[in-house]
Amino acid sequence: MVANETPSSRRWQNPGFVVAGTSYNALVIIAGIYIVRALMTFNLDIGNDCSTQQFAHLESFRATRAPAAKYDRLMKKTDESIRATTESETEEDRFMLKKKTSESPLPPLSKITQSLTTQCDEGMIYKTDFIADNVHDNNRWNKIPKIIHQTSKSRCLTLPFNISTSKWSNWNNDGWSYYFHDDDAMQRMFEMNYDVFPLLKDVHENCLISGTAKADLWRYLVLWHYGGVYSDIDTTPNNLNPDTFSSLATEESELEAFFIIEAFHFLSQYFFAIAPKHPLMHHTILSTLHNLLSVDDTVAWDASMITGPKALHQGFVHFLDDVGIKPRNGTRGFGKEFRHKYIITNATIVGTANYTIGAYGISKDSDFWVWRYDKDVSRRSKNGGYAEMGMEHFGKLKKRPSGISCQQAIKDRHHQEVTTKYIRTKKVDG
Repeated sequence: MVANETPSSRRWQNPGFVVAGTSYNALVIIAGIYIVRALMTFNLDIGNDCSTQQFAHLESFRATRAPAAKYDRLMKKTDESIRATTESETEEDRFMLKKKTSESPLPPLSKITQSLTTQCDEGMIYKTDFIADNVHDNNRWNKIPKIIHQTSKSRCLTLPFNISTSKWSNWNNDGWSYYFHDDDAMQRMFEMNYDVFPLLKDVHENCLISGTAKADLWRYLVLWHYGGVYSDIDTTPNNLNPDTFSSLATEESELEAFFIIEAFHFLSQYFFAIAPKHPLMHHTILSTLHNLLSVDDTVAWDASMITGPKALHQGFVHFLDDVGIKPRNGTRGFGKEFRHKYIITNATIVGTANYTIGAYGISKDSDFWVWRYDKDVSRRSKNGGYAEMGMEHFGKLKKRPSGISCQQAIKDRHHQEVTTKYIRTKKVDG
């Protein structure tokens, strides 16, 4: 239950039977039906539009949640799986390295985003990083680091996109770090050693061909490791400001993730903020890998359904499943094969290992916190800008089938590697 909700505030549906003059057995049957329907309404009706019927109160789950020890062990294993090491250069770097073991520190973001591109063609603007000395918020109840991540094919942007991204990079004036990840930086994230995601390397090298899909999986990985804010390059702040997260976090309600409720009542994937090692990102990465391994063709598939918003929602469903909440089948959802009746409303949501998600706003007014599409970037300049920056919107990509499934592509790659190794060994022995 959410705060200030009592069982009496729920909609208890009266079966509407007239019991006067009925037999004792009939009365017992009617009473049984009434009790069953009441229990179903109380326990299962989480699909009602009324926000007071969405989620159990924060403290209710704190008492009944599953032990977090298993997840904590997983996090330790993840930390120990990172093999890249480097020297820290800023207070932010020292903060990140301090969170890891001395044997396996995370590389500083300044190393991850180090670009080989230093100059742009005429008419294009080079996007630089802005690094603050400290990513810790003064409010210790806010667990979201003061880091902003954005990505594009290269650091060379058209003027409209430079204007829109500057609305985020200007947060550096308020103590935020801003990192722009080009294709090289994205590749470095994928090349890190992920023991906790053992299939990532194979899937990335053989099945992740679409640039849009790579950007989807990349954002989950970078926020899983470093946390902070992710935003598309055409999404800009509206009522959201550098102090919003700090103002929302309290001792009674820590802020571990901030999502906007978008169309179809889904958590926003074009913008969100989250703490490092949040289990929602872990679930989402696994869901994305599972979806990719299931595709029948390595090219001809819809990124929004495999790696995009649907994958995030699948991770969200697993996040809730760990505390016993299961969405019912219904008529709403993202695609016929994943229809549901789980309507997310403004609430603090508790899931895996007692971690929380803050869902804010309503889907009809999803632009309240951030502009989904920056009003200063017209549709014409956006489409033309994509072409100038060597990109294309995923909805306009021409997908010629490869004729090979993801699993077959992985199998063929390994077979080729083993065969090549065998031939070389045989030549040396001979």
